[in-house]
Amino acid sequence: MNTLHSRLQLASLMIIAAILLAGALLWLKPIMVPLVLAIMFSYMLAPVVDFSVQKIRLPKGIAIFFTLSLSVFLLVLTGSLISSSLGKLADKSAEYEEHILTLTKKSTLWVNEQLVPMLAEYNIHVDISQFSNILESIPISGLMGSMTNTILDLLSNTFLILIFVIYLLEGRNPKKKSSPLMTLIEQKIKRYLFIKFILSATTGILVGLLLGFLGVDLAMLFGLLTFILNFIPNIGSLIAMILPIPLVLVDPNFSLASLVMVVALPGAVQMIIGNVVEPKLLGDSLELHPITVLLSLIFWGMLWGLPGMLLAAPITAVLKILLESLELTKPVAKLLEGNITAAESATSNMGASEEEPETESVLPTQPHTEEIREPSPASEIEPPETESAQSDV
Repeated sequence: MNTLHSRLQLASLMIIAAILLAGALLWLKPIMVPLVLAIMFSYMLAPVVDFSVQKIRLPKGIAIFFTLSLSVFLLVLTGSLISSSLGKLADKSAEYEEHILTLTKKSTLWVNEQLVPMLAEYNIHVDISQFSNILESIPISGLMGSMTNTILDLLSNTFLILIFVIYLLEGRNPKKKSSPLMTLIEQKIKRYLFIKFILSATTGILVGLLLGFLGVDLAMLFGLLTFILNFIPNIGSLIAMILPIPLVLVDPNFSLASLVMVVALPGAVQMIIGNVVEPKLLGDSLELHPITVLLSLIFWGMLWGLPGMLLAAPITAVLKILLESLELTKPVAKLLEGNITAAESATSNMGASEEEPETESVLPTQPHTEEIREPSPASEIEPPETESAQSDV
């Protein structure tokens, strides 16, 4: 009974602590998002700094400056690519809106002349006037322009992320031996980020080149979005594959065959890299169940938006390693891994360890009981002496 009560009390305290922690993370979002992004960037830039210090023999300060200068150059190049793409999008927005209205009128006419009479034969009456009004009122240029707002928000925090990265790289000492727990975390996160970065960059470049070959506007921007969204497990590649479809549909120069090619070719690249190459290189490095990954995407997406979804997998992996290092929270870590049997056995072992002191308190009484029973053989020897005494009399 005491064991069950202690488990319920522990579970209640953990739930309360998780709720309070989630509220604190939401409140500290303006600081925590740049900080966590800076930690991830420092993991990716640390090998470059170490190579510059150990192989090229540069001073640590100059190596950090060189690495950050290269990173800032890439960010400026990315920002210029986004701004030029938005400029092209703004120039063609009126043409896209006109084409959408033309398609809407044609589809409305077809529905009125073909579909509505066909449905009326089955006593199904449809009024599409409201539907056409809704389509005409959609701000197409505003929707397409908001597609890159999240990336611009991330770039707006570049200065704060850069400050965090400088201090993190300056404060690290690769020669200092870390604890086994921190070493395990660093190894897993570095390996995951490095392989994921290479695969995402390869996917983004191939998708951008294919879309550019097919004549899709903003092809390089879609390649950049593919690179970023590939860091979101499971659903990121699907979103990246769907993104060019609206732009292709509103382009008057594209046909149905072009739409199929725009979906099929990038989809084939995503399929090959995501389902063939990535499992061979990464395997199950994070040791997370797919349901755990999906729930972590929802949770961190609710807290931090798109940055939370990008960071959901590595953050959950670090959390699992920390929970696994403690005997009290090891069942939760096994549950995140999807190993329900191991979680149940860990819980039962924890319960058995709590009952051990009660068993030890009973053991000392056994020798004492044996000592009390020792005089009994002496009492059995006395009767023969009494009989011999009576025979003498």
